[in-house]
Amino acid sequence: MKITGARIDPVALPLRDPLVTARGAVHTRRGFVLRLRSETGATGVGEALPLEAFGSEALEVSQSFAQRKVQALMGTPLDQALEEMNSSAEDHAPAAHCAVEVALLDLLGQDRGERLADGLGQAEPLAGVAVNALINAEAPDAVARAVERTRENGIGCVKLKLGARSADLDESRVAAARRAGGPELTLRLDANGSWKEPDALSALERLAAYDIEYVEQPTATHDIEALRRVRAASPIAVAADESLDGVAGTLQVLDREAADVLILKPPTLGGPRATLRIARLAAQRGVECVVTSFIDSSLGIAAALHTAAALRPSRACGLATQAILADDLGPPLTPLSGRLNLPTGPGLGLAADDAGLARCRVAPPTEFST
Repeated sequence: MKITGARIDPVALPLRDPLVTARGAVHTRRGFVLRLRSETGATGVGEALPLEAFGSEALEVSQSFAQRKVQALMGTPLDQALEEMNSSAEDHAPAAHCAVEVALLDLLGQDRGERLADGLGQAEPLAGVAVNALINAEAPDAVARAVERTRENGIGCVKLKLGARSADLDESRVAAARRAGGPELTLRLDANGSWKEPDALSALERLAAYDIEYVEQPTATHDIEALRRVRAASPIAVAADESLDGVAGTLQVLDREAADVLILKPPTLGGPRATLRIARLAAQRGVECVVTSFIDSSLGIAAALHTAAALRPSRACGLATQAILADDLGPPLTPLSGRLNLPTGPGLGLAADDAGLARCRVAPPTEFST
């Protein structure tokens, strides 16, 4: 089966409310949707919504990579196209690489009549994955209400972003989440690399009383030694996120025993296959992994969900983020009893919604054909 055509749609997806993080506020997710067409008429879909400040490439770099790669793949058999993607895995355009790879894997799954997750792992993928929700609220009382709604929807794990506000306000938000969720709530925190080492240790000492599962990226992204020292002294487990710069960056974190948990985002690591390679490296060291979305549309969440299902994680994954968006590019993926179930169709199991694309498109599409 050869690739005979492609279409790239530039899109912008507004958030319901700004997502305030230590790296700045995110108001809109900008990027593109890629649709690859095979000679059978099937269509595979992937998306790239890069955020350079959070570990992926600039949007211009992402678009340029995708256009070059797609043009080179025209007329190429699907298996060969996937093999050629391995040779570009080290190019620093992980979000675009992920979009192209997911579209190819979607086509391959459709051709074989199997789900995308079935072709990724060595074991039977999970039918569904436990998920955490991201609480995007500023004031402590708003945090409490959001946690209560999340609990009513059956989700027992939530995450709060820290580091963009005062230490006192952050602690009040954490305390409100714990009170609202009760002792059964699994509570995660994410500093996005905002703290200097002494501040990280001070914050972790303060927050340990609230029974935190782990804190993501408490120190600067590229300072692995600081992360290692904080992890060694911290009363709370430490997770690495932005420090995971591909396989090389992950090996640095693992070799220095700098994290208890790895946070894996396919768009910042180059796609599902690279994500699972990294997860296998972590498993060899006894380090657990959590697959997380990248503030994606339903298309990106579906790709991350397939990756997580193939990984078969023991912890909840950060995939209940769709409600953050004010608009979407595909049908919603709604957690049931705290879990997201894999779509039942072959390949990705989701297609881009033409009406959603029309609403979110910000420039004319680019077409490719053999």
